[in-house]
Amino acid sequence: EASLSRLNSRKMLRQMLGQLSDRERSVITAYYGLGREKRSTLDELSRTMKVPPERVRQIRNDALRRLRKTRTRTLLIECASGGA
Repeated sequence: EASLSRLNSRKMLRQMLGQLSDRERSVITAYYGLGREKRSTLDELSRTMKVPPERVRQIRNDALRRLRKTRTRTLLIECASGGA
């Protein structure tokens, strides 16, 4: 049962990350260490992406905002259809 839950979580994560642009997805996965051994800092990401750390922070925040909206919208649809 735990592996099924983990599989569902991974599927949900992939679906949610699929809502993001390539750049947003790259920042989120690196910053939070998704599928990696270590997390990247804003400074590390800024050097890799060749943009200021403030821009990386903005991209991260925009992506998180979009993910929150998407998740909220999904929950509302599930509730309206009686799925939750």
